[in-house]
Amino acid sequence: GKGYVRSADIERARSCLEKVARPISEPILSVRGTLSKHPGNSIAHQARAEASLHLNGGWVRAHTHAPTMKEAIDDLEAKLVNQLEHRADRHRR
Repeated sequence: GKGYVRSADIERARSCLEKVARPISEPILSVRGTLSKHPGNSIAHQARAEASLHLNGGWVRAHTHAPTMKEAIDDLEAKLVNQLEHRADRHRR
């Protein structure tokens, strides 16, 4: 069975994605985030967060697992920022 995702976590994910998207210079066509709880999984995999940003030049996607949704969202933000920085480096060259 799927666990219940708290509205506070949904808010947190939304602000995370807004923060990640703010510095992007290319057009953002869509942003999708998914949060899911998996109580049956091992402790380290209880919470899953994933996001995909459809940019003008392609997709940036990331997903994470963590014991808590807060950690999953924080990890997701770090992964997305990391990917976007690499992407920006490629564009600059």
